[in-house]
Order: sequence, then structure tokens, then C-alpha cells
Amino acid sequence: MSQQQELTRVKQSIGRLVEEFVMNRLQTGQPRFHMEDLHAYILAQVLTAPASTDRILRQLRLDGKINYRVINRAESCYEIITDSTSETPKVESSVV
Repeated sequence: MSQQQELTRVKQSIGRLVEEFVMNRLQTGQPRFHMEDLHAYILAQVLTAPASTDRILRQLRLDGKINYRVINRAESCYEIITDSTSETPKVESSVV
């Protein structure tokens, strides 16, 4: 199986859950999260490798479905961002 086929398979498996996590964080006013929060959310629902969750998060950003910025790479701290004209965040990067 090619890397792209594997990414597509995993995205079908957990992509919806990653999007759900992001929407839940926005709706509860908690846009900032640590990657371990996302991992725990996904693992509570489906068994998958932690790196898969990271890859799907990045792919959904590339697809324009979600957006986030890196607040602190060493602490794996991220913040979901939106623009003022839509619910779908636009790509923005800010690394500390």
C-alpha cells in the first residue's frame, strides 16, 4: 500500500473524529490544546497510532478543513484559529 493510500485509509477512519475534536474545542471556548488531548480523544473512540492523528490533523489543514497554529512546539501546544468571514479557519503559522 502506498503512503497516499495509507493516509487516505487512516483519514477515512479518524478524519471525522479529528474534525469533531476541533469543533468541540471551538464550541466550548477552548481553542488551545496539547497534542496529547487530541490523542486521548481519538484513542477513546478508536485504536490508532498517535502519529496517525498528527498526520490527519496536518492533512485536514492542508485540505482547508481546519486550521491551527503552533503555540509551542516543544510542549506540543496548538491553537485552533478561524478567520472573521467563515467557520473554516485559514492557514496561519506562528511557532514559538
